Amino acid sequence: MFEEKLKEKYSEIAEQVNSMIPIKWEEFFLHGEAGEDGGAVYFFFKEVGKDDYIYSEEIHEIFNIDESSLDIETYKLYQLVSELKFLFIEDEQEPWFSVMIHLTVKGELNVEFDYMNWLETPFGSGARRVYFEKKYLGKEPDAEYWANEIREIEEWIRVNS
Repeated sequence: MFEEKLKEKYSEIAEQVNSMIPIKWEEFFLHGEAGEDGGAVYFFFKEVGKDDYIYSEEIHEIFNIDESSLDIETYKLYQLVSELKFLFIEDEQEPWFSVMIHLTVKGELNVEFDYMNWLETPFGSGARRVYFEKKYLGKEPDAEYWANEIREIEEWIRVNS
């Protein structure tokens, strides 16, 4: 029963992301945080035939889409991520802090849960996003500041895991 609910929620999340991407895409990587005090959700997607990923927060600029309507859709996506977390709580499983969902256009799905409470670390949301890009997209940071942040995060994880 729990697995069926998870599959259904993954499908709803994928459908929501798909509805927010205005072009044909090859794959996306979603990062979602859902906590008692709020959270965040964003994703990166790759257009078919392209090498670079597009950050969800840039969709409105790149594709000339109304930012407020995109904000509404992003909130819906956040709600789905929160519902996903609630499924774990409802099933009396340890609640995770963040989730990464990778989906290809072929339907290949990979989901990873992170149980580390990143709000209790010295790293802000910007550093966590840059770390996500490096870890999952293989993108090296374009500024030395962020490269240093990534090294500090990696060291922090090594020491605290």
